[in-house]
Amino acid sequence: MDQFYKDLVEKIRDAAEKDIQKIMGETGGEKIYVAALVTDSDCVTLFLAVNTLEYLKDNGGLESEDRWLPDEWGYSDESGSELSKLSRLLFEHDRAISSDGYTDEEWEQNRRQFFEAAVAAFVRLKAGNVFGERTKEVTCFVSISDDDRAEDVENWSAQLLNTPELASAFVDRYQQ
Repeated sequence: MDQFYKDLVEKIRDAAEKDIQKIMGETGGEKIYVAALVTDSDCVTLFLAVNTLEYLKDNGGLESEDRWLPDEWGYSDESGSELSKLSRLLFEHDRAISSDGYTDEEWEQNRRQFFEAAVAAFVRLKAGNVFGERTKEVTCFVSISDDDRAEDVENWSAQLLNTPELASAFVDRYQQ
């Protein structure tokens, strides 16, 4: 992994931890069941989305298809959040490495390293019990907002980030 992405792991972890703490303050006593780090197809933006069972119940019901769609969730970081500040760094990095143009292979390698860094950061967050005593009950994954490969990335990351039971339920989410 390139040094930029090695350093990115801790930057994502730090930023996401601060943003999660802020969101947890907003959710009050609601039961968080899912959290996702979401990027775009170029991996130059990053935001956090969180949902609670109470929000889901009040907005479509517990069996709603929105259950697993980060864009439809009740809570996310704001434009001035720590992760949005990190997005500027991602954009500048992409601009710097692509100024001379880069091959499809280099582009894919950078994307792969980004996703590996995002998952590694989430692993550290979960290991630090970022959601408190309920951390192990929260399904976590990484997603892409504008790419046909989003479900593949979501499933791959969910299997790395969650217990086998949570990962299996998530991977099978559209089969029910």
